[in-house]
Amino acid sequence: MLGTAHRILDGELIMTEVNGKLKKHWKLPDNREDILYKVSHQSHPCNIWLRQSSGNYKFLYSLLKELCTEYRIRYGRGIKNNEVFEKSHVVENLLPYLKYTPDNIPNLPFIEPSKIYQAMPEKYKHDDFITAYRNYYVSEKELKYNLKYYAVEKNKLVSKTYEYSVPSILQQHKFIEK
Repeated sequence: MLGTAHRILDGELIMTEVNGKLKKHWKLPDNREDILYKVSHQSHPCNIWLRQSSGNYKFLYSLLKELCTEYRIRYGRGIKNNEVFEKSHVVENLLPYLKYTPDNIPNLPFIEPSKIYQAMPEKYKHDDFITAYRNYYVSEKELKYNLKYYAVEKNKLVSKTYEYSVPSILQQHKFIEK
C-alpha cells in the first residue's frame, strides 16, 4: 500500500496497450522506481484512505515497522548448514525507501477512518466486520492447509501430511453451522 501511494502520488502515469487493452503504470522519477513494488489495488478503500493524508501514511508506516519487528521476534533466528542466522521479512529492506511520505501527499493529520472498510460482496457485509470476514472467507475462499507431522509406524519414523480446510475447522469448533 505504501509503495502504491508513492507511485500514484509521485509517479508519472503511463498508459500502454497489452493485448488490445489499456494498462496503467506509474513510473517514479528516481531510484524508488527499481525498488518499490508496482501499484496494486489502487482503488481499494484502504489505499484511497492512505493517500488522503501524510498522517495516515505515517500511521501505516509505523504499523509496518512494528509488523517487521514482530516477524523478527517470531521467526528471526534460523539454522542453516549448522550456523545460526538472523532472518527478517523481505519487506524490511523497503523501510528506508518508505520512511518518507510521498512528495505529493496532502500534509494533513491522521484521519480516523469513517468505517472499517469491507472489501467483499454486499451479501457478506455486516455491522461486525469480524463476522463479515468470517462469513466471506468461509463461503467464498477455499483455504486449505497441509499440516506436516511425524509418526512412528512399524518402528520407523515416517512423515505424514494432514490436509484441512478453514471451513471444516470452523465447523468443528462451532464457529459456523454445517
